[in-house]
Amino acid sequence: MKAFQIMKNEVLIIDNDKQYIETRDNYKVDGGSLSFTLKKTTIVDDESKIEYVDVTPSTLIYDDNQGHCVVDGEWIDYPQDNLDAIIADVEKYISAKAQREFIPPTFEEIKERTLTYQYQKYQEMKFAIAWLEDGSGFGFGTDPEDQNNWMASLTIMKLRGASTTLFKVYTDKNDLDKKPFTTVTLKQMEEAGLVAEVQQKQAYAGFEKVKEEINNCTSLEELAPYLPPEMA
Repeated sequence: MKAFQIMKNEVLIIDNDKQYIETRDNYKVDGGSLSFTLKKTTIVDDESKIEYVDVTPSTLIYDDNQGHCVVDGEWIDYPQDNLDAIIADVEKYISAKAQREFIPPTFEEIKERTLTYQYQKYQEMKFAIAWLEDGSGFGFGTDPEDQNNWMASLTIMKLRGASTTLFKVYTDKNDLDKKPFTTVTLKQMEEAGLVAEVQQKQAYAGFEKVKEEINNCTSLEELAPYLPPEMA
């Protein structure tokens, strides 16, 4: 559906899935005009007469579903190039409205977003894959589910006195979709736990340091090195 309407104190522009709706005054602020030059055909002595009229309507209904143009209750020609051009420019009005309504975040809000971003980075490091350096190329997942599975398997191995077990491990750093059940040793299971512990301690210490540095920032310039990419 494509439509342009002025009803009461409201302007509506629709171009399929794009829609702009605003007051008359805000529409003008966003670059729109409420005055138009429209084509009007009249019949004089059985002959069509085309003229172009300047209008500033109180109401205007123009849409392709009905295929009509009604200006202050009067039906005139459809289509109208000038009104189609307004509909085609709907993104311009949507963008202007977004810029007009945009409220810049305060420094404290930017700080909070930055802390959230740095915390997300910490979580990624905290649950990073624990890759072994024993030549096996095995990597152990460290997210909560993987940790629970690791602890359960390690406990069972020790209770049974087993030296090997089947466990899901990453086998290719370049393809993390590869995580088959693989025979691993007790030593490898224990080594994975140590690697994960070191990674998590380093991640936590790093985040605490960054958090303190962010909290001590007093300007955007000081905050710049820690900002999320979309805010940098």
